[in-house]
Amino acid sequence: MSEYDNVVGGKLKLKGKALDVKACGIKKKKKRDKRYRNFSQTSSDIFGGNMSMDHHEDSRESVSFDDHLTPAERRFLHQTQKLELQRLAKMANKSHRDRIHEFNQYLANLTEHYDIPKVGPVALLLALGTSIQGLDVLQALNNPKYEQFNKALTEANLVDKINALKSVTVLPLSNKAMASLAGKSPAFLKATVSTHVLIGYYDQRRIFDDVGSQIPIETLFQSSGLAKDKQGYVLVQQVNEGELVMGSAASPPGTVFTSALVQTVANNPEEFVAIELNEPILVPGIENLFSDVKVPLGAGEKAASPSALAPGQSSDASRLCMGLLGAASASAAFILGLLMRKTSIEKMLKLSGLRIFYILALLLALGTSIQGLDVLQALNNPKYEQFNKALTEANLVDKINALKSVTVLPLSNKAMASLAGKSPAFLKATVSTHVLIGYYDQRRIFDDVGSQIPIETLFQSSGLAKDKQGYVLVQQVNEGELVMGSAASPPGTVFTSALVQTVANNPEEFVAIELNEPILVPGIENLFSDVKVPLGAGEKAASPSALAPGQSSDASRLCMGLLGAASASAAFILGL
Repeated sequence: MSEYDNVVGGKLKLKGKALDVKACGIKKKKKRDKRYRNFSQTSSDIFGGNMSMDHHEDSRESVSFDDHLTPAERRFLHQTQKLELQRLAKMANKSHRDRIHEFNQYLANLTEHYDIPKVGPVALLLALGTSIQGLDVLQALNNPKYEQFNKALTEANLVDKINALKSVTVLPLSNKAMASLAGKSPAFLKATVSTHVLIGYYDQRRIFDDVGSQIPIETLFQSSGLAKDKQGYVLVQQVNEGELVMGSAASPPGTVFTSALVQTVANNPEEFVAIELNEPILVPGIENLFSDVKVPLGAGEKAASPSALAPGQSSDASRLCMGLLGAASASAAFILGLLMRKTSIEKMLKLSGLRIFYILALLLALGTSIQGLDVLQALNNPKYEQFNKALTEANLVDKINALKSVTVLPLSNKAMASLAGKSPAFLKATVSTHVLIGYYDQRRIFDDVGSQIPIETLFQSSGLAKDKQGYVLVQQVNEGELVMGSAASPPGTVFTSALVQTVANNPEEFVAIELNEPILVPGIENLFSDVKVPLGAGEKAASPSALAPGQSSDASRLCMGLLGAASASAAFILGL
């Protein structure tokens, strides 16, 4: 038997449909998108084209595609295709030039908010000229409704002081409300009106945020030196479902204030705001302060009063002169810049001596127009004579004046008596502890209560302080009274140096807050046990009322500035 006898012959049969196999291989059938056929049919219907027989056949096949769609889906698809075709037809009718013209027309119709700032010489000089004009409280309250209030500000000599402040809030009273103060003494009227001037910017939104915080807001009356306890501060309350009222912080606990905020009269954000009150804020016990006063406050005064301008501030006349000087210097610098732009670097390096003199004079004019701090002038009050004397003898005046922001805690002559008989070295260390590095008004000090974050003093920079002797801490005792003490005190120590009043305040730069007793640093006696010679012995100290070295009066600074401007102008004219 052969091996091939059992072989089954014939062709191979496979189950299923036969494959379409040709010589070139397997040919796959191309599938046409039914959506495309439906889209083509719709487009032909829109444009009114005639359909061929093939398209009619495709439309019959597309019936199966639409079977699973609801009528709403069919209408949506048809509308979408129609809008798309209309958009394409609209774009096809516009050229590139037409589209650019349309875009430019759109940009031209935009508001000035989107415009490119245009700054030129004229705009620069206009900006300099408008910056000279400072606050004018009488102009801001130029309304017959506040005629009596403006008259009271003028008679009390408070206009210049208010205009000199960087940020201030005025609470004016209408003529009807001012009638309740008729017949009062000028001194009482001045104290009451100055209570309506808040140091800092407090619009109604910010006042609302202070509701319930019980943080006192400082007034201009506090800087007069006549306020006792909390008479120079006001508080905010909320009554009658959201109505904001204000009153004196010296009022007895539980007092419901009645001076309600009526409306905002003027507002220059972060600088000046005026909010009308319906009735005056009356300070308890203010009548007793002026029981012995025979003449109006400010009458016949020759020396600077305790309520003098804060350091770094000046009157309207001096500010205007300084502003004009700055504008003239800026204009000259601008012209010089234009000339230098047309000059090559080699020629600029070969400037004549006359032009070099002009540049130096210009810098002199700008430099002399800057007003610095004078701590002795800020504390120019017989009450702090011994403290000023200690600052001068310890050679701390220049160091304090050189600081960009500083807080001084002066002591009255009575409090300084407790330091009598101490060595000059001990006295210098103690007084330098009363100088805080940075600006800390009573509001900021209140925020530091409980944080136990030490505040650096000038004694820390002397190199003699050990551990935490160069720092102080803040505590709150007796239901809100703020006290300070050395950070080197043992844990659990209750401080006793309480804050009495704000003597002078120039926001963010300088503030002076009186303490009732000195801050004593533990272990400071051991630092100077071997000291035999007083610090700075043999030096001729300036009197406490004298100007600090490197400082000058407003008149001398103004004269030097005008002299520098005149020299610069003459040199520039000759240089041409």
